Amino acid sequence: MIVIKKKQIVTTLMVMMLIAAGYINFICMDNRAGGDIAVLKQENIESEPDVYGEAKFVNVTENTDYFEETEFNKEKARAEELDILNQVANNENSTPEAKQQAQECIINIAKNVERESNIENVLMGKGYTSVSAFINDDGVTVAVGVDELTEEDIIKITDAAKSAAGFENDKIKVIQID
Repeated sequence: MIVIKKKQIVTTLMVMMLIAAGYINFICMDNRAGGDIAVLKQENIESEPDVYGEAKFVNVTENTDYFEETEFNKEKARAEELDILNQVANNENSTPEAKQQAQECIINIAKNVERESNIENVLMGKGYTSVSAFINDDGVTVAVGVDELTEEDIIKITDAAKSAAGFENDKIKVIQID
């Protein structure tokens, strides 16, 4: 008899929803872009050493759809990662430890997606119309589409990332996309 726990069902449903959202986003983005993905060029304006909590300025020369492309790339990478993790978690030959680790990674990805969304929604509520947040093991990077990134903007963005996702200032990087 197969015993399925409630936690496994919820996790599986969350993963399926993420994959479906990524697939739908892929289809929509592919149709909007006409099948072609623009190449983005980025260059650092400052070449000074990293200072934690300080904004890192980035100049994007072809900025037509930077934020749409960023979201598309995040969804695509996550869908691929989740696919691999699901293969490990559902493989009969995987060890129980590997299955457990894969399930923990899937849950961690779902939590990061929620935290990124929280940051983006808080910043949009504060008037930033073009925002993208990316969370990894080192912290969070927040890209904001503004003409000029002021000290006040950096404080607002840092506070939003801190309150919406629980990051400390030294784990938050702010990037200006103009």
